[in-house]
Amino acid sequence: MRVEIKGAKWKVDFVNSIENGKLAGLTNTKTKRIYIEKEQTPEETADTIAHELFHAYVYECGLPMNYEDDEDMATFVGRIFADMLKNYNKILKGRK
Repeated sequence: MRVEIKGAKWKVDFVNSIENGKLAGLTNTKTKRIYIEKEQTPEETADTIAHELFHAYVYECGLPMNYEDDEDMATFVGRIFADMLKNYNKILKGRK
């Protein structure tokens, strides 16, 4: 599947395994591809998608990339993204 991130076209692939099962997701900024492991629970898949999207958005926004800091923040964003989106939509719909 293809997605657009800040005007750039990215490809998202659901794959059987990433690095021999060591990773749930991977973002390759050189090829603009995101890989998501298929064999996850729906909740894990949602967290992984948000996590990898975070990396892609950081890259496309031109922000400095620091692997250790980015991983912690990407994990945080991955875990809260669905809840944050739900509340965002609720607030947006409720405004007058």
